[in-house]
Amino acid sequence: MKNKIKILSLFVFFSQNIIVTSQIAGNAIYDNVNLNKKTNPKIVTQISSDNSILLEANVMMNISPTSYTAIFSLAQQGKTASETDSLMKIKMRNIENQLEALGLSKENIKEDMIAFNPTYSYQLDEKKFNKTYNEIPIGFLLKKNLHILFTEHEMMAEIMSILSKNEVYDLVKVDYNLSDLNSHLKQVRLAAQKIIKEKEKDYSEMGIRIEIASITDGYNVITPIERYNNYTAYYNGSTIEEITTAKKKKEKSKDNRTASSNQNLFEDDASFLIKTSEKSKTVFYNKLPYTEYDMVINADHAEPRIQIIYQLKSKYYAQNKEKYDTAIKTNLEQKEIQRLKKEKRKLFR
Repeated sequence: MKNKIKILSLFVFFSQNIIVTSQIAGNAIYDNVNLNKKTNPKIVTQISSDNSILLEANVMMNISPTSYTAIFSLAQQGKTASETDSLMKIKMRNIENQLEALGLSKENIKEDMIAFNPTYSYQLDEKKFNKTYNEIPIGFLLKKNLHILFTEHEMMAEIMSILSKNEVYDLVKVDYNLSDLNSHLKQVRLAAQKIIKEKEKDYSEMGIRIEIASITDGYNVITPIERYNNYTAYYNGSTIEEITTAKKKKEKSKDNRTASSNQNLFEDDASFLIKTSEKSKTVFYNKLPYTEYDMVINADHAEPRIQIIYQLKSKYYAQNKEKYDTAIKTNLEQKEIQRLKKEKRKLFR
């Protein structure tokens, strides 16, 4: 009995671990999005034919932005230009007052004028022998963008709440700002140089002497807005092939079909029409993967971050270290022999 309990406990333990492991991938694997997965990973290596070696260091840094800029789109309609402008001003004043109460200053809340246009509709002009629809102005439409600068990521939820209370729901985008890019570039450059030095040391330990010929470098900055992918969360049950097979089996089971039975078959076919439900679509942050980098600085983070990628390449002339040392030694010996001969000639003069 004890053995059965042990076996059952082990089964439960392994089952729980299997469940946790199976769920860690996420539902995005069912969708047709680019998850930066390599189906057939390959390592490409090449030996140079001109006694040169190319070393490279790839470094990534994840950085928290120094501030955020949220851009909302506002629209206001009115019967006259004056009424439309007045209604927009009231809405903007309410929003600004509530944002200031949240702790944002007026300097961080800016309006961006987009358009102020008349709106039109059609009026029926009915005469004795014809009807005409004439386009006439019926009002005005004012559009503005509201730019809100804030520093704490958690404030976005409160800002959204304030805007929605004022019937503003269109969040255009959120910019991630970085005040001092150069200091971060200096950090990734130093990290890349250290990696190159370590690779140089590896070649020296393998008996290869390298002498630097040239270097080149470059960087790129990826903001979170560039790394969002579309995502539809669903998984289909029965496939079309399974439904078709079931229908054929049902047809074969019917014998002596009559006109009425053919009518029933037609009705039965209708029951196999496939009606798909509308799936909820969204987006998710798909950060640049770490697989192609020698070092990732600030690798562990939960919120979307700015990603700086930096590459340093250096080219070297290479030769066998033992042969080089022997050649240097021989050259020094030859110079020493020449020196001794020269001194000897001076003594016998």
